Amino acid sequence: MTVESLIDSFTQYVSWLYSERQWERWELLAVAATVLFVLLLILVRRRRGKVTGATVQQAEENSPIVGIRLREGRGSARGFGDFKSRRLNAVSKGDGKLKQWKDTAKKWQNFQKLVEELQQEVRKYKQAEKNLEQQFTKLKGVNERLLHEINENKRTIRGSAPGGTRTVGGFTSRDRIIDASHVVIEDS
Repeated sequence: MTVESLIDSFTQYVSWLYSERQWERWELLAVAATVLFVLLLILVRRRRGKVTGATVQQAEENSPIVGIRLREGRGSARGFGDFKSRRLNAVSKGDGKLKQWKDTAKKWQNFQKLVEELQQEVRKYKQAEKNLEQQFTKLKGVNERLLHEINENKRTIRGSAPGGTRTVGGFTSRDRIIDASHVVIEDS
């Protein structure tokens, strides 16, 4: 068989499928279902490949946990190393369980230090929150006193007669008093 004969037989089969044959509905549905099933298998395999290819560093970059500062360079000082080059399960079989336990113990200690730092941050934030609450209550008390003084000063201004004495200036006790009965208004 030559290439030409293969191409001829293929074109005859394709022309038979498209032009010479009347398709039944169930045949079209079977072909469509088969194509969809094959596409689904391809998508599932691609997705599994992406999930298994994820590294720890990528997971930490997308982590919503506040306070993790591994990308600032402090992670390498703790012994985390480069997670892109090695994964958590990358322990050589030749060293056996001992190396795996040592690595796990080191990682556990590093994570314990990280947890302690996070707890210290939480304590600082709680202390700052308490200080803000205390300042808020103090300011609230000062605000109430000022409102009380303003209301008292408004009452004294309303209570004074229009031709009587009036205060000029702020709300302090050292205000000047002007007697309006001696003021002469000149018409021009």
